[in-house]
Amino acid sequence: MDVLLHYFLPIYLLLFGLAFFWHSLMVWKKTGINPYVLHRAKGAQGLVAALFRPLGGLLIIITGSFLYYPDLYLFFCPISILENSIAGISGLALLVASLIWVFLAQAQMGNDWRVGIDEENCTELVHHGLFNHSRNPVFLGVRFFLLGLFLVIPSLTMFFVALFVELLVQLQVRFEEEHLLDLHGDRYKAYCDKVKRWL
Repeated sequence: MDVLLHYFLPIYLLLFGLAFFWHSLMVWKKTGINPYVLHRAKGAQGLVAALFRPLGGLLIIITGSFLYYPDLYLFFCPISILENSIAGISGLALLVASLIWVFLAQAQMGNDWRVGIDEENCTELVHHGLFNHSRNPVFLGVRFFLLGLFLVIPSLTMFFVALFVELLVQLQVRFEEEHLLDLHGDRYKAYCDKVKRWL
């Protein structure tokens, strides 16, 4: 399992990051609109946006220390009871599922894909495919990712980082839903009545 993780986790994190970068680049090339608008957020949204980046960096640091610097990893307080093959395999399955799920959700958003809230360009209400089952499938994939990574790298620090990212996701989802309600009005209300926030 350790040998597998040494190859799997770096490739996986690269692919997960590319999932966001590549689709954003494709939308930018097709439409001329930069879909990465998270940095434009102000107020409470701006604070949430600013916190995503360092927490993502901390996830990478924890993962790197787990893989390559085991003495350093001890400072992140490993949870030994979860260091077993059942938790590890369950975590790997969640990681793979989350990557596929996020790729699919992004593809279904097409040119309406955004990272953050785009106040300048109107986007369509996407309600087909995975969006027919979850109002926020990309964020749901991120939640699967966090749980999977915690099960693969079970440490107290990873738990609290994942918990804090989960809190930010919950806040960001509500900001985005408020924006979509303002943008689409009764159509979005009807969609919310039909489809749950998560599943």
